[in-house]
Amino acid sequence: MGKYLLDTDWAVYYLRGKEIFVKTIDEYRDDGIAISTVSIAELYEGVYRSPRLEEKEMILNDFFAGFRTIGITRPIARIFGMKRAELRKTGIVIGDFDLLIASVAEYHELSILTNNRKHFERIPGVKKLISLTA
Repeated sequence: MGKYLLDTDWAVYYLRGKEIFVKTIDEYRDDGIAISTVSIAELYEGVYRSPRLEEKEMILNDFFAGFRTIGITRPIARIFGMKRAELRKTGIVIGDFDLLIASVAEYHELSILTNNRKHFERIPGVKKLISLTA
């Protein structure tokens, strides 16, 4: 399976050519990096907001070829539901997409490559967050 789950923000930084993210992601590929269908959906939003739709979609599809895709399964949905209920009881609201990504990471025991620490750190069960300076 690998060791890492790529969050949407790191994918965007990579696609924009931010050197530290390109270098780090390329180094971590040998250890295995996955991307969730949630991040893929978020990245497609960016494609459809672009005036160069076809070009951006080709670039994105080439990018996806280097990662294992993880979908939202029933066990992952169960983790999501449990975490969301738990967080709401304590008055903490986390965006559904981030919570789904965290649930994928928890189920597959993956470290999340993200700079969105403030959301993920509030979610119980997140194994490990790896961040870089943008």
